Amino acid sequence: MISDCLLLPLSQGLDRVRVDSFVHRVFPLGEGEEQGYHRRAKVSGEWQESSGQTLRGGPAATSVWYRARFAHPGWHERTLLRFDGAFVAGNIWLNGKLLGSHYGFPGPFGFDIASHLGAENLLAVCVETAPDGGHLPPALTGLRDWWPLGLVGRVWLERVGGLIVDDLRVTFRLSADRAEMAVRTEVRNLDGRDMDAGAQWQLVAPGGDRPQASWRRTAKVAGHENLEFETTVPVDRPQLWWPWTLGEQNFYNLRLNLDAGEARSSQATRLVGVREIDLRPEPGGVAWTINGLRHFPRGAVLPPLPPGSDGDPIGAWRRAGLDLALSRGQLPSQQTAASADAAGVLLVIDPPPIGSGPDEEAQAAHQQEALRLIGSHASAAVLLQRGEGLLRNRDDVGARASEEPYVLATTERAQIEAARRAKFQPQMALVLEGLPSLEEGEGALATTAALGSWTHVDGGGLRLRFHVVNDERSVFGRAVLRWRLSAPAGGWAPLRRDRHGEVDVTLPASDEPPVVIEVDVSPPAGDVLVLEVELDRNGEAMSRLSYRLDE
Repeated sequence: MISDCLLLPLSQGLDRVRVDSFVHRVFPLGEGEEQGYHRRAKVSGEWQESSGQTLRGGPAATSVWYRARFAHPGWHERTLLRFDGAFVAGNIWLNGKLLGSHYGFPGPFGFDIASHLGAENLLAVCVETAPDGGHLPPALTGLRDWWPLGLVGRVWLERVGGLIVDDLRVTFRLSADRAEMAVRTEVRNLDGRDMDAGAQWQLVAPGGDRPQASWRRTAKVAGHENLEFETTVPVDRPQLWWPWTLGEQNFYNLRLNLDAGEARSSQATRLVGVREIDLRPEPGGVAWTINGLRHFPRGAVLPPLPPGSDGDPIGAWRRAGLDLALSRGQLPSQQTAASADAAGVLLVIDPPPIGSGPDEEAQAAHQQEALRLIGSHASAAVLLQRGEGLLRNRDDVGARASEEPYVLATTERAQIEAARRAKFQPQMALVLEGLPSLEEGEGALATTAALGSWTHVDGGGLRLRFHVVNDERSVFGRAVLRWRLSAPAGGWAPLRRDRHGEVDVTLPASDEPPVVIEVDVSPPAGDVLVLEVELDRNGEAMSRLSYRLDE
């Protein structure tokens, strides 16, 4: 199913009002319309006040209906109805009329509702999922017995004119004491008549309030058509964005004012981080260079998006000493990408494969829409591609080998798979089982021992491959890596079920690659194993991580 509504990546209203006071009720898939839940009339049954958090869906909870009443906002210009997101398929009615639908990626979307507003209004939303979890990527279906369901974030009314911002993407190229900023802006004409568009951009440096650069373009936009502006601006002595293990997370404020004729039509703001990431495939892995510095990121796979306020796991990554999050088999939300920007955590986006069949084109269009929303985030470092389905037209997602987010592009499938195996081990789910207390490192551990991969060996054993990484110049010398492998499903009491050991290691220098340690172990019996890894130096715990190893 292709989204038949407006893609609204940025809030852009000249004024905005939140739609709240929602009530909701969970139903089996397919119920609601016959009962008239989309109409103005009162409905029977027990409805609960909505807290604004995503619900837990599952085989017995496959759809949820929301209803909210609101008054006319009181302005005479056009009104956009904007959703922060919905998971997985949202159908929207206003005053009994179906506005349209949005499927899949939990990003923002909305509708032009100026011709449908009355003095008093009823908004009805039905969000659905598949009853068997079939909408989830295969890599994640076995990790939980539930999945997110419902609205993601908030719902807004925004006042705009006839011209709105359909997209605002930014890329950078660095040279000595200078950055070249390329801005791609897409403008949509909501009106049936031709309109004169005037776009003015302002770039404000981190911590500043006055524009460092300002420029303007004008053009005519045909009725119900789109127009794209492409501009390039130099930024002198840029303040760079870094992963947290290398430096600060500086953000420029890019402001866009869009005029229709002489009247202001919309306005938008995007926070952008100036950085350049270079990825080069090497035998057995990938070489990272960030803003000219060689980097050795360490990370883990993002878990499925949980419901509610805990749906953003990125804040935990720095506590765990990690600076890379792999979105494996799923597309990260705008909320996750923004959180990764602020935390200085690199996002590696490994989308689910495009299936064959009658909806293949719809799946590709949906993923392109999602990637356009993520592409300008500073943290969106890499886009791994499979085959040609996703990036058949890579200009649509701004993901060529010469652009960002960088594509690991090669005609040799074996090279891509070798890089993924070496870095992420896709045949396993490397998911953080729990976050230990890391107060010793004050939440920023620069020296970490982590599980790099695990593989089966002959005789039913496991080979654990640990990586010891050190980004702190003042830390050096000897340390002890301790590990414990357990099968918690049968309880922790039988100590004989545990396997453990320790290895002396010399910490690498901050500019050296990780030290790799391999250990062969006969695992305890169990479908799920928990591995605890600790790095100790002079009696002080430098890092503690816990992983769940699923067969």
